[in-house]
Amino acid sequence: MRLPLTRRTWLLSAASWALAGSGRLSAQSTGSAGNQTGNQTGNQTGMLRVGLLDAEGVNRVALEVAQTAMQLRFAVQMITPRDVQSGALVGLAALVVTGGRASRQGRALGDVGREAIRQFVHSGGGYVGICAGSYLAMQRPHDSTEESYKAAFVALEHGTGDAWQRGIAPVRVGPLDGSPSCVLHYANAPIFHPHEVRGLPTPRVLARFEEEIFLERAGTHSGQMTGTPAIIATHFGAGQVVLFSPNPTMAPAQTDLFVHAIARVASRQPVMAYRALWALE
Repeated sequence: MRLPLTRRTWLLSAASWALAGSGRLSAQSTGSAGNQTGNQTGNQTGMLRVGLLDAEGVNRVALEVAQTAMQLRFAVQMITPRDVQSGALVGLAALVVTGGRASRQGRALGDVGREAIRQFVHSGGGYVGICAGSYLAMQRPHDSTEESYKAAFVALEHGTGDAWQRGIAPVRVGPLDGSPSCVLHYANAPIFHPHEVRGLPTPRVLARFEEEIFLERAGTHSGQMTGTPAIIATHFGAGQVVLFSPNPTMAPAQTDLFVHAIARVASRQPVMAYRALWALE
């Protein structure tokens, strides 16, 4: 099913996506990495310590709603690129990277920061990526001249190369395990496409897109999105990974998917099916 993207829809959606300012968040969290104490993966309350990347290229609205969704369940630690480069991922149970511009996020992290994320996940840290955070974890497409600054620990690439502008709209996704379909927020997110890399496992597809959105003037077309993976799970070394193409924290939000994905990967539990993101044993 094609979702027509009118000029009015585009302007309203884009405006809501860009509402937040550029200041640091003040919501309840455990603060910057330099001020942290605690044990391997928890704090004094027994909550799992989970990092949330706060960097150039991270959309402020996406960051705020992710933090709000996380902080009732986890001890949220805001992590800057400098923190990552300085070893602040050590002691976290998982890292979350949400939407924005992946190339800017990756550039801000630098070679040292991107390698630190790779080592963190490989050694057992969990990773949840949303939209740009998924782009960051993927491989550079073979035909791309623009996509770079990748952490590159998941065997996927963006399926349409350098053409990424599709627009912003709610899009229906269908789980592969028979669970009911749901509608999630889509905003120029990746089209997951296999990219074989020696030593990396083939990701498990948890849900696929049942609808599509595209902008022909930006080089994206009908037939490229419907049926492609929307949510995947995999591992890198000892670390569990869940990647969302659409954003479950933005309206129409399905925050349980997001929070349960974090809980799974932070506990080193493989996510074998979509229903595992709805309920925890």
